[in-house]
Amino acid sequence: MRKYSFLLIIALSYGSLFGQSITDRELNELATKLVDKVNNELNNQNIAIADFVDINDEPSDLGRYIAEELSFNLVDRTTKFKVIDRTHFRRLMKEAGLGDKGMVDPASVQKLGRLEGITAILYGKLIPTSNTIKVYVKVVHLEGQVNEATVRGTITRTPTIDNFLGSGSSEPEKSAASQQGTTHRSSQSFVNENIEVKVLQCTRRGNTVDCEIEFLSKGRNDNLVLRTSQSRLVDANWNSYPASRVIMNGRQSSQQLNQPLAANQPKRGIISFGNVPASLSNAQLLEVNCTSLAAFTFTAQFEHIILKQ
Repeated sequence: MRKYSFLLIIALSYGSLFGQSITDRELNELATKLVDKVNNELNNQNIAIADFVDINDEPSDLGRYIAEELSFNLVDRTTKFKVIDRTHFRRLMKEAGLGDKGMVDPASVQKLGRLEGITAILYGKLIPTSNTIKVYVKVVHLEGQVNEATVRGTITRTPTIDNFLGSGSSEPEKSAASQQGTTHRSSQSFVNENIEVKVLQCTRRGNTVDCEIEFLSKGRNDNLVLRTSQSRLVDANWNSYPASRVIMNGRQSSQQLNQPLAANQPKRGIISFGNVPASLSNAQLLEVNCTSLAAFTFTAQFEHIILKQ
């Protein structure tokens, strides 16, 4: 617990403003989903929030952090059910002989009915992929062991999240859609498996912003698809401006374009964003949705993009 507290202080003190903001927004969205699903079912109930576990049902600093943040978010969003203080929850678990770490898994949920004053439990699992953390949440009513709600969400892997993840978790999920290897970010470059994506420049034309992108397949031939869907510019207030057009090799499309990539030979394309306010000179975030044969589907992310006139 002392190690976790120290890591939490460091992450909140020195984590980037971008990382904290996007994580807060995604946790807020997850909390809203939960409240929408369980408000009526858990009316006048006392719900405890357990530490989230990894894919091997092991505790982690990230799991404790997510549980603490969700606890605060839920308290702010509902008056129909009561969220039990997590320190009190750990004390009750210790007194009942269930450990003092505040962590449960499906095998131990049935034992929690003996805890005085707790009528429902929220617990979950975190599965890292290259760019995000998949979050799976369950809410169980303890009296009848009834699964009241199951909610899924994702959290972007920011430097703050990776600080927690590096302090203890399982290996990333190895499904076909997520075997994306090591991801590296810098101010202008994003690497996923063999594919490197660079933002060369973003230029404004009235209310349209054209971003010139360079793609490189390292060490092997590949095939890249660049999509407008889920590609966007984001300002400091988290207003999104979706992509409207992609241009590659003299071709253009409002949906997607395919580009063969020869090994170690860069190719360039343009992705355009419409209805961008004239007052926006810097984008907080640029996301480019890509697919390749070797790297599967991924979203290249770039922070603090200057929009040239």
